[in-house]
Amino acid sequence: EPVKTQLKTLGNLVTKEDDRGFMEGIFAQSWKAQAYQIRIVTAPTLLGEHIHLHFYAEDQKPDLVDLGYTPLQADVMEQLLTGQPGLLIAAGAADPQADRHRLALANTLAEEGRLVVSLEHRVHYRSEILVQLKIGDALEFESVMETVLGMRPDVVIFDDVRDKAEADALIETVLSGAMVVAQV
Repeated sequence: EPVKTQLKTLGNLVTKEDDRGFMEGIFAQSWKAQAYQIRIVTAPTLLGEHIHLHFYAEDQKPDLVDLGYTPLQADVMEQLLTGQPGLLIAAGAADPQADRHRLALANTLAEEGRLVVSLEHRVHYRSEILVQLKIGDALEFESVMETVLGMRPDVVIFDDVRDKAEADALIETVLSGAMVVAQV
């Protein structure tokens, strides 16, 4: 219990009404000269509260080849992402490693000087090389999309398209002149 209490304090966890008792937060910690981001998620269970920790090395900048793409696939992805505005659908990519895929794509684009905005339902990893915006309820989503379109980004990445409003926003973003990558 003391460890749980300390982790909750470090992660600045807050309960959300719509998450039925789930809480989450992110904090940084160093260990043996290596900085880590630690994402903490608590989940209510019949046996009491369960805590999940996810560790990310702060200096970890995966590229597409690190994630299992062949060099040819990575080159094609880079050409697609730096080409004309359009929509790329990453089917089946909304998995536990999806945040690493977004980070690898952002790294590829940041090297080209592109402005990348990542719209995320849950922020799993904080990165300084892309703009990360959390997607909330319908009213918040409209406000977030106004902000995104006002930034005139080169690339917008959706972590998981969940409803018609988000699907419509994909099309509107493409029509604004951005490359859109949507994970579904």
